[in-house]
Amino acid sequence: MLSTDPRPPVQLSCTTLPSAQGNLQTLAITLTDPQTLVRPACLPTLSLPTDLNLEQEVILYGRSPTWLYGYLIHRCHAAPWLGCYDARSREIVVIHSRVSTPQVGDTLAIVHAQQPCPAILIGGPPNSGKSVLSNALRLDLTAHRPQSNIFLHRASWDGEGNWAYETNQPKWVERLVQSHE
Repeated sequence: MLSTDPRPPVQLSCTTLPSAQGNLQTLAITLTDPQTLVRPACLPTLSLPTDLNLEQEVILYGRSPTWLYGYLIHRCHAAPWLGCYDARSREIVVIHSRVSTPQVGDTLAIVHAQQPCPAILIGGPPNSGKSVLSNALRLDLTAHRPQSNIFLHRASWDGEGNWAYETNQPKWVERLVQSHE
């Protein structure tokens, strides 16, 4: 589904994440309409926040396509070191460093001020409706809690996923799923 929203599809803001090493400068990535696909055509108009200081570390934080992370890493490569926040481990993974510490591959724990949000696990055999239920739950939570970041993680891809619900070409999805079952 393509958006007709006049807002830019990606919003970047400068914030901090608390760690044992102190507050770390963080580039927060927000998809303004997470129900639509972000297109690479947004890259030429995407600007780094004016308060982002490339003479300090930069932590990338937020959901986005891999190509957007790659672009932001390129744009921020002048920083002394770069890290990506890994939601699964709740740590920062250092991915680029021009300084003696931290080094590439180091991880830095985040000091969370509050407990993590609730999580829901949906399991079942193939073709039992897990994807349909997960998508319906995601849409309902997003509609009723628009201020919350809803993160849907699939541990075992079964041929269908969010992409099947977010496309504007359902016949194409049907053909792909049938041809690869």
